[in-house]
Amino acid sequence: MENRLYRQIPGKDMVEPWLDLPAPYSHEYFPKLNRGGRYLVLGASAGGHEHDVADYEIFLWQVGAPADQVQRLTFHSGNDNWPDIYTD
Repeated sequence: MENRLYRQIPGKDMVEPWLDLPAPYSHEYFPKLNRGGRYLVLGASAGGHEHDVADYEIFLWQVGAPADQVQRLTFHSGNDNWPDIYTD
């Protein structure tokens, strides 16, 4: 599999590509859906992969929207990872 998120198709024994962020942040990690399944929050890096030290940024994606409409939430050179999302 390539650097993108895949999803399991309910009721079937198969996966499909789900989200592939535009470069340079096409290394997606730590995906988490909100309770209603409408939003996905995730970390992505421009090349680093070490979970404790790489420069991850946090992104918010409305499920089903084009990948280029993802919203970047963090802009810090530190290690932003393990995101969570809560919506009413």
